[in-house]
Amino acid sequence: GNVRDAFELAAAAIGATDNAEVWNETARLSLMLAKTAHSRKWEYLYTATSSSINGYIRSINSTGKSNSLLLLSEALQLRNEGRLSIPALRLAQSLAPRFETEEALDRAILLFGFRIVRHDVNNNTKAPRICMTFSESLMDKEVDYSNYVRLPLSGLATDVNGNQLCIDGVKHGKRYRFSLREGLPASNGETLQKTIDMNIYVKDRDPSVRFTS
Repeated sequence: GNVRDAFELAAAAIGATDNAEVWNETARLSLMLAKTAHSRKWEYLYTATSSSINGYIRSINSTGKSNSLLLLSEALQLRNEGRLSIPALRLAQSLAPRFETEEALDRAILLFGFRIVRHDVNNNTKAPRICMTFSESLMDKEVDYSNYVRLPLSGLATDVNGNQLCIDGVKHGKRYRFSLREGLPASNGETLQKTIDMNIYVKDRDPSVRFTS
């Protein structure tokens, strides 16, 4: 139960063995200490990062490499570099597929990956529109995003500006079900990992009365 002494012993064992499992154990213990020893948090996180990388380099099988990458992804997330954990988890899953890694990858994409952060309905104009805001900017000139949006009706059109994708041609008082398809690309090369189904109601304009004089 003495994590600090265990960490010191693991670090000493590295010098004697340079063994992948010992590197991984040092990374694991470093992560445990980083969560409790707040004054040395960043020191332990950097140790966890370098130890997991050394564990990956020295592992002789895919399971060991996958374990190293799982530790690396946790260290990166605690270092506020969560986006970098996504390729590490993807590589881990490709080397040794398992439910634990898939679950961690899905969670990382949800928190740090290319995703929809919100949607808005501009209903107070004569021509309302539905807009989805993404976590990254889109490629408005290089990509035809209509190929990645499955719309229910003809007469609807997509428009991209910055990190927003909007649907024009919707009507007040109507509900629209549509899908944003897997593979929809961002400007940084990331893509949507799963098709997202949307179900959005365009409400009537807010009631108002205006006088010109």
